Formats: sequence, C-alpha cells, structure tokens
Amino acid sequence: MSRASEEKVKDDEAEVDFNSDPERGMSQEQQVDKKHSTLIPQPSDDPRDPLNWSMLKKISIFTILIFSTFTGIATAVANVLATPEQAKTWHTTSTRAAYSVSAVLGGIVIGSILPVPLVRVFGVMSCCFWSMVFLAITSIWSAVSTEATSYGSFVASSWPVPPSPATSSSSLAGRMGCSANRPLAHKELPDSWLGRRRALFLPGTRVTPANSVKSIPKSLKAVVAIGFSPVTVLCGIFSTFAYGWYIMAGVQLPLILQLPVSQGGYKFAPLEVANFYFAAWIGAILGVKRNGGVWHGEYRLYPSWIPGLIVGPIGYGVFGAAVQSHWHWIVVAVGECMLVFSAVASLPPTVNYIIEIWKHSSDPQEVGAALNVWRIGLAVAVQFFYEPWTKKIGINWVWGTASFLALFGFACIVLCMWKGPWLRKFDLLDDEEDPNATGKDQQTESGDPK
Repeated sequence: MSRASEEKVKDDEAEVDFNSDPERGMSQEQQVDKKHSTLIPQPSDDPRDPLNWSMLKKISIFTILIFSTFTGIATAVANVLATPEQAKTWHTTSTRAAYSVSAVLGGIVIGSILPVPLVRVFGVMSCCFWSMVFLAITSIWSAVSTEATSYGSFVASSWPVPPSPATSSSSLAGRMGCSANRPLAHKELPDSWLGRRRALFLPGTRVTPANSVKSIPKSLKAVVAIGFSPVTVLCGIFSTFAYGWYIMAGVQLPLILQLPVSQGGYKFAPLEVANFYFAAWIGAILGVKRNGGVWHGEYRLYPSWIPGLIVGPIGYGVFGAAVQSHWHWIVVAVGECMLVFSAVASLPPTVNYIIEIWKHSSDPQEVGAALNVWRIGLAVAVQFFYEPWTKKIGINWVWGTASFLALFGFACIVLCMWKGPWLRKFDLLDDEEDPNATGKDQQTESGDPK
C-alpha cells in the first residue's frame, strides 16, 4: 500500500501539520479558536495571506466570484423554461427542444475537465476570465439562432459552459483556497495595473510554476484515479440519482405545466411557469439553510440523512403521483420543492467529504472534475429516454423507480459512513499519480520526512 493510501485511512480528526509550509509564515504551534478547534488553514502574520485581507476586500472578491459563477450557469440554462416556445420556433417537438439542456449539462462536464490541465499552465483566474469571454461569444451566437432552421446551431451554442470561478477559488478547508490564492500571495507581481492584468490573464510563469506543463499527465490520471476510487464511486452513485432526477423534473415541468388540461397538463402561460419555479427557490433556500457548512470526518455525510433518505424519495413520489393523477398544481409545487431541497441539501456533504479526502494529494480541480462526471452523467442522458420510458411504464412508475433508486443511492452513502476509513485503504491515487508531488521535501501528516 502506498504512503498516500496509508495516510488517508487515518482518522480525519487527527491533527495535521499545516505549519510545515514555510511559505505561509506560520508559527510552529497550532492555533485554535475559542472552542479549541484547530484552525485550517492556520493564520499567519503575512499581510499577503488571504486570511489577513480586509473584510471589504474579501467581500468584494467573494461577490465577484459568486456573480461570475451565477452568470456562467444562469446563461447556459436561461431558456430551459422556454422549451415549449422554442419548439414552435424551430418546428420541432418540446422533447427534442429540451435536448439543448443535455448539451448544456455536457458542457458543464467538459467545463470541469478541460481546466484541469489548463489551470496548471495558465492559472485559475486566466482560465475563468477567458472562459467568461468565450461564454459571452456563445451567448450572442445563441441569441441570433432564431430562424426555423437554427435548432442545431442553438444546441451547439448551449454546449460550452465555463468552469466555476467560485469552485476554483473557494477556501474549503484551506486546500482549495491555497490552490487558487497561493500564486497571488507568494509571487512577486508587477506594481502597475496593466502589468498585473497581464500576469493574471496571459500565459506565463508569474502565477504558475515554470514546470507546470509536466504535471498535466499526472493531473489527468489523478482525475481517473479519484473518480474510480471506492468512496468516490459510492458517493457518485448517490449524486447521480439525486442530481439526475432533480434535473429530470426541472426539464419536464415546463412541458407538463404548459400542456392543455385535456392532455394531462395545467395550461400555464410562460409567465406562470416562471412564477411556478419559486417553489424550486424555496427548496434551494431551505437546502442551503439545512447545511451549516461544518464537517467532521465521516460525520460530514450525516447531514444527508433527512434530505437523502426521507425528503427526496417522498418528493419523487409526490411529484409523480401529482402529475399522473393530475392533482392541483400546488401539490406539484410541493413535490418540486421537496426534490430540489433534497438535491441542494444532500450533495454538499458528499462533495466536501470527497474533496477533504484528497486535500493533501490533489487540487480541487481534479476532485471537482471527477465528481462532475458522476453527478451530471444521468442528467445528460435522461432527456433522451424519459419520453419512451414514460410511455412504456407510465409516469407513476417512472417516479416510483426514481424514488427506489434514490434510496439505493443513499444506501451507498450509509456504507461510506459505516466503512469509510476501511474503504479508503483501496484508493487508487498513489504518490506516482499525485500531481502535486515534487519528489522532494515531502512530509507525512505528522510532519516527519517521507
């Protein structure tokens, strides 16, 4: 068993020597808060450390990152609610018009994998900046695809989705923050405004290591190794069903709501469909409020119990029964609220758990890329088989099956809760595939030389 695998099976509550990095200027004694919890990352006296930035600077940067992330995703899915109207424009069926959603989701997968090598060569902010420029171009392309023969062009324009700046630059447990902010904190950048922009957004070694290209093959291998490690597979199965069914409901809702009553719909106008989605907002807000953002070892997975085991499966059943039996649209909204709550509240614990496992062995880009493939795989495919599936077994059995598969996915999470440390013995990422390994000055978690 490799050293990295042996270290991963240690209890996550054990202290980690984060002070071994001389670049951060940390004291040798672990610093704790008032509740005697070890602070990760450890504070330093360096004014360039992001932890020592002013509150105004932190809030400004955070706002920019969140707005950029919102813009990237919202632009890609802006017309999801308008698929029935788009179908009329392109003289196609509503189901076929919804295929553009699969193109968007496929772009999200590619948008998480492609930056894995690019970030190491050009830097995080450079990739995010040029991706947003590319997104603006494709948005214009999408906006002019209004002719009856422009369906293929519109689908193609929906495919490119940029990586998430917030994901690339967040500060989860210090590891994610270090990967994005360390170049800014420890490289000497030009003093001029234009010089800093050139250093951040153009190729070079001002914000990336000079030998970063050599780590690309290891970085891509790390994505595969992380993606097929046992704990990732188990969490990935859960994420596949939680996110896949949530997307399936979100895409089908506009079609169901705008159908005539005689065909089992509710004859909603487009504006009424848009207002209906406040049910999803409520579910998302409740899901965010449900998770406080505090994770401890395998206990990180415990917040998934209520949304993953109870709310989600019941929500799928309520949604399917309401559509099948044509219950009042408020019941449909309740089902939508429940399944959105389940997806939003249950996925963050699994994502944080997986990222924390490899916080010493890889960057969050590799972990995020592996998780995105699992999370979005079913959502990409479901639009193509939903209609024949419902015709064959009926809407009630489709959503009943979704409920049972969601329970199976949660059983995988329970297995991680129960046998997580043992399963991590079989992780596939070793030192040879560690993209962050430098071949020297590496230390174990106890701070001793390798």
